[in-house]
Amino acid sequence: MKNQLLSLKEKTEAQPYAVVRQTRTKTFPIYHFNLQSEVDCPKIVRFIEEQKSSLDDNKKNPSENFWRLLEVIKAWHSDYMYNTYKNSEFNNLCDIVINKVQKIFPDYLYIIDHHWFVCYNNKDEATVHSHGNADVAIVFYPEVAPNSSPLSIINDDSYIDVPITTGSLLVFPGEVLHYVKPSLHEGKRIAISMNLHKSMKAHTKPFLKR
Repeated sequence: MKNQLLSLKEKTEAQPYAVVRQTRTKTFPIYHFNLQSEVDCPKIVRFIEEQKSSLDDNKKNPSENFWRLLEVIKAWHSDYMYNTYKNSEFNNLCDIVINKVQKIFPDYLYIIDHHWFVCYNNKDEATVHSHGNADVAIVFYPEVAPNSSPLSIINDDSYIDVPITTGSLLVFPGEVLHYVKPSLHEGKRIAISMNLHKSMKAHTKPFLKR
């Protein structure tokens, strides 16, 4: 597969960072933002590390060979969870994500269905996958070590590498196929993934009992 490497250049909410084709007739927009000025990334990292330490590593950590054979994500990751945290910075991130998605796709209202955390170490990877039935998928990176793998997105018979830095937020339709090459970095490459679903059309008024 030929690599189509993109330079890291952010565009506005109305302009996709890139457009990829994964079927003969369908194209998908990919959006890129950096939230370092809006989110306290070190606080988010500490929050994730607290969650990580509280989980049963034997069950949740797929570093053992048996788990690595079964998992798409071949790195430490949490369960797929609902947003029930009483953490102000994480909730702030969720609000920002919803706001960004609403600006990109204004015809519907969106809710975060569930999310998970991934901590990539050296040589960790994620095989080709999509976010299933999610209407919109996002990946936020609160910490990215130098030389970390980009997010690779299938584009016809090639792929596009979307470079990431600390604070990167990527937004794309849930059916977009993507993967993470084995990382060659020293340090942390931490990702928060979220699936969003349409709640109702944006112009729909809530039903009021009379």
